[in-house]
Formats: sequence, structure tokens, C-alpha cells
Amino acid sequence: MRTLVLVINWLLLATCLSEDFFTKRLTNALGYADRNGVYSLWWDLTEGLEIDEVTLPIRFHLAADFNKTAQSCLGIGWSFPLFESAVISQEENIVLLLTPGGNKEFLIRDGSKYTSLSGQWLGNLVDNNTFKISDEMGCEIEFIRGRVHKFKNKKAEVVWRRHNTQVASIIVNGKEAIKAQYNKDGLLSELRLYQIKNGNRVERQVAFSFTKLPMFAKTELAANVLDGAYPTLGFVEERGRETGKFEWGLNSDTSEYAYRLDLECKDLINRRSYTRTFSMERDGVLIADDDATYDYNTATKMISRRFGDGSVDSYIYDPSSGVMRYKHRNGFVNQTTYILQKGVNYQNIRKQERFAPNGHSVYTRLLSYDLSGNAISETLTNSHGQASSVRLQSAATNGTVMSLNNGGKLSLKKDAPLMLEVAGKKQELTEFIKP
Repeated sequence: MRTLVLVINWLLLATCLSEDFFTKRLTNALGYADRNGVYSLWWDLTEGLEIDEVTLPIRFHLAADFNKTAQSCLGIGWSFPLFESAVISQEENIVLLLTPGGNKEFLIRDGSKYTSLSGQWLGNLVDNNTFKISDEMGCEIEFIRGRVHKFKNKKAEVVWRRHNTQVASIIVNGKEAIKAQYNKDGLLSELRLYQIKNGNRVERQVAFSFTKLPMFAKTELAANVLDGAYPTLGFVEERGRETGKFEWGLNSDTSEYAYRLDLECKDLINRRSYTRTFSMERDGVLIADDDATYDYNTATKMISRRFGDGSVDSYIYDPSSGVMRYKHRNGFVNQTTYILQKGVNYQNIRKQERFAPNGHSVYTRLLSYDLSGNAISETLTNSHGQASSVRLQSAATNGTVMSLNNGGKLSLKKDAPLMLEVAGKKQELTEFIKP
């Protein structure tokens, strides 16, 4: 039996800067480790905040490389991307964008404008205090003195109101969506979230409390010398819904002092809870969680995990070639090659390969794109060298019928299901894969 794999770019449903700006975040490389082997925890409230078709991510991030992270409204190590979105000048011609969703993008100066590597976002330095980012879909984001101030598209306007540098509230289409309170140390103590449900304005409350994190001296000569204790998030609770408790300690059982984090989470609505313990080096590199021990090779940049049954999986990414390689515990390997050339296809998948434990190829998947970044063809080659392909011949517009190289047709009509017709048989397509 031949399996037909159809890949359709999300442009069929028209993406917008707002999706990436508010929802997309960085992902861990392997388990709880980022690409540098550092412990990384993303904490999302179970239910986001949606108002007037805008979803604001109530998402917090803990990165354990404490000496490299700035103090935030949640203390050392933590960040709250929705409140701390910013543009930061890296070099004379490079601007780093930190999005409210928790992602990072680089904008490169091109003449008088700044352009993201994908070409999707355009930046403009309006004056010494104002930087604006826009896209072709009509989305605009304004930053004042480096901090996010306003987001606007065809449906919504989101405004961050500040008291000095701290976010006091977030306004969506003139309505207060979030209100923040801070303690005497300038740390976030409470969020009040407002949304409309069944015609009623509903308030949700999220409370924060803090603990002390012991910090080591930054110099190598004083590697095991404690430099003091700094405030960091110790407890978060959305009243009546969920809680998270973070207890820090020192574990001197390793070759040098290491951190230990005990995490306790409770889902109060579904009456579920779990606890986890993590160990990490003083520089934040993850040593172990409850399921496995971690190893980060500083020379090769490979991260590996060894589980209790002796099995091992690993992750490695080469930013110069765009090749990511993940080895499963069963010995199979998935290898993905990304496009690195600046333009609309930046970070799209060029090739996916799967190898058996003996090194033999299981399959190879090649993707091609047009000048607008749309996937226009896919070729799948199996272990016997047999290839099958699907080709989309034109860009997607209302009412377009695309011809496929196997004699089929793909129909796109406004307010109608996406239909694939092959050999006279029609099938409604309900799932999309974005490269």
C-alpha cells in the first residue's frame, strides 16, 4: 500500500505576525535542557487569557544560568515574557527582539530598515526612543525606550501601560485585561486577569511569593564561594485552579556544589498533583531529573540522557549547517536539515531523514518551496529507493483548484472544507502540517 503524504503550508489560512508574536516560544532541546544543556522550565497557566480574539500568554520561564540572566519582576532566573518583551541593540546593525510569547528573533539592518532573517518582520527606528515592527498583514508593534508599548492589527489594539518601567496594566481594545501589583522590592505580587465569558466579566487572580536563591561568585577562582542569596519565585497560585511551588537547596554530593530544585505542582480543578526534583551545576547545566541523568559535551554541544534501564537518547544541533540530529532510546535516528539562507524560507525544513540503528536509511523526505515560502512539493523516498511525490502547482487563493502529479485535484473555496480528489474519490482534509 502506498501512503500519500500531503503537506500544505499554513499560508492557506493566512498567518499573521500576531500568531508568532504572542504564541510562539523557544523550545527545549532535550527534556528539561536547552541547547546549551542548561535547565529550562516553561510554566503556562492551564487556561490562557483570551479577549476580543487576542490570546495573551500567561507564561513564565525559568533558566538556571543565573549569572547570565537579569533580575526580572519574578526574581533571579525567571522571566515573564508578556511583561518583559523588548528590543535590544546587540551590535550596530543587529536588534534582538524578545516577544511576549517567549521567542527570540534577530533583525538585521538593511539600509534604513531592519529585517528579520525570514523577511517576515520589518523594523524601523522612528526616533531615539521609538522602534516599530510591522508585517505585510497589517500588524504593527511599537517599542518605546526598548520596551513594548503597543500592538495593533485589523482586529485589536493591545497597550502596555507602565508606572515608570513596570507594567501596571494591559489594555485590549480599551478594556482592562490585566492589572498588576508589586511588593516593596519591586517584584510581582499579584495579577488580576479579566475576560468576558457568557456575557459576563470574569476576574481571575494569580498570586506570587518569593524565596531566596543562594548565588555563587561569578569568578572561576571562587567557584564554590557563595556570593549571597537573591529573591526568586517560590510559589505561584491561580486561586481555585492550580499552584506551583519551587524550593531551592544546595547539593554538595557532586564534584562541586550544585543546585537542587524541588518542584510541586497541583491542578486544583482536576485534583491532580505531581512532584519532581532536578539537580544542576552552579552554571545551570542540568545533571538529573527524576527519570534520567543528563550529560552536556561542551566540545560537541551534544546533550544526552541516560535512563534507569540503561537506554540513552541524545540531541545535537549544528547552527552552521542547520542540521539537527535526535537519537531515540531504541537506536533510531531522526535527522532534520533546516534552510539557513535569509529570506521567507528561513528555518523551513529542507530535508528529514530517519536511520535504523545499523545506519541504514529508513526514509528521506525532501521539501521544496516557492518564492513566498509556501511548500510546493514533497518527495518521500523509502528504504528501497522508491520515491513518491506530491506537487502543488500554484499559490493558494479563494476558489483555487490545484493539480497534483498523480492526477488528483486540491480544491480551496471560501467557507468550504479543503477537499482532496484522487481517482474520483473526494476526501475532506482536516489536519495541516506546517513545515
